[in-house]
Amino acid sequence: MSINTLVVDDSQSALALMSALLDTLGISPCQCANSGDEALTLIRKAGSPIELIFVDLNMPGMDGMELVRRLSKEGFSGAIVILSELDNKIIQLASDVLLERCTRLVGCINKPVTNDKLSAMLNKYQLMNQQLKQHNKNALSIEQISAAITENRVIPYYQPKVDNKTGNVDSLEILVRISLPNELDAVSAVRFIDTAERHGLIEALTLSILQKVMHDLPAIFEEFGDDCQLSLNISALMLNNDKLPIKLLALLDEHGFSAKNFIIEVTESYAVDNTAQMETLNRLRINGFGLSLDDYGTGYTNIQQLKKLPYTEIKIDRSLIYNIANDKLSQVVAQALFDIFEELQVDVVTEGVELASDLHYLNSLDIPLKLQGFIISKPKMVDSICHWHRSWKRIQPQQSCVKQLEFDGFLVEAS
Repeated sequence: MSINTLVVDDSQSALALMSALLDTLGISPCQCANSGDEALTLIRKAGSPIELIFVDLNMPGMDGMELVRRLSKEGFSGAIVILSELDNKIIQLASDVLLERCTRLVGCINKPVTNDKLSAMLNKYQLMNQQLKQHNKNALSIEQISAAITENRVIPYYQPKVDNKTGNVDSLEILVRISLPNELDAVSAVRFIDTAERHGLIEALTLSILQKVMHDLPAIFEEFGDDCQLSLNISALMLNNDKLPIKLLALLDEHGFSAKNFIIEVTESYAVDNTAQMETLNRLRINGFGLSLDDYGTGYTNIQQLKKLPYTEIKIDRSLIYNIANDKLSQVVAQALFDIFEELQVDVVTEGVELASDLHYLNSLDIPLKLQGFIISKPKMVDSICHWHRSWKRIQPQQSCVKQLEFDGFLVEAS
């Protein structure tokens, strides 16, 4: 696999080990530097840009944090992985500082580096790269999105959130898909949401999907219970419309449903930073909707905003959750967030749970979480998600079935 990689460590044995492990995993080309100064020279003279840097924090002369600060000033656009054997508080502080300077901090590998640790971190790096590329790949045109809305080809898919202590499904996220005449699989949101937001189609798209959900709700409530909540993604741009709460309530009332069954998810992609948006959020809460901050950790919301805005749920982005069982940096950052969220008295959802090891780690934590990810269930249309739930209930033991997923998760998915 071609990834232009640089390893920076003052230990020759550590450099040799990293080079050998990367070679074993088929990663090339790889360069090594035993100091920050040498690393900067290699980066500046590189024929093609360095894409991924593994950097030791504790080096004489220019340490790892100083190196990253210098890279940030020079506009380095690649990704960084920390190599460290330091204690958690140092790693936590380093991560806070580095995230301010480098938005593509992948994670931390605790020394000694092993094949498994390195492989997991490379998988996380590739996942982050895929997310970046998907935003621009095969984007639908304005005409295609408009036609899908007009021709009733906007389809709701549903993905469950599971309580890690009881195994119960207490809510479903609504995910918008578009059916194209020339494509077999439904088109996911990454291919059209940005275009819809830029060209004023996002409200029409959202109301179209909500109309479809209204027709699915009787089957959903029959299968999951009347207290099941559904999460609907709302663009932060729509919060500028002071008529939004009235429109949503009117649509629910028309079909005989209540706001208490809905959680409005607001993504961090745009900052909630003006009075109109904050007023809309507050009015949604006043009228009984739950409020969720989606993809926390990828956007604009800081802790002070969380304390001020009336969120009832926070969803931690998959980039922090993926490989958390083996990434000390992610564990330290996540635990700090869990402590803050407990103080704020909000529900916490961990997105992107895909690995059995991550599932086991999250389930072992002595805190209530809602788990969401492919290892539990992929997003499905209404009939399929109801069928999945019947299978889920059959294998659910008396204790938390989430533990059982380490072994049965994909069996449930295949049923």
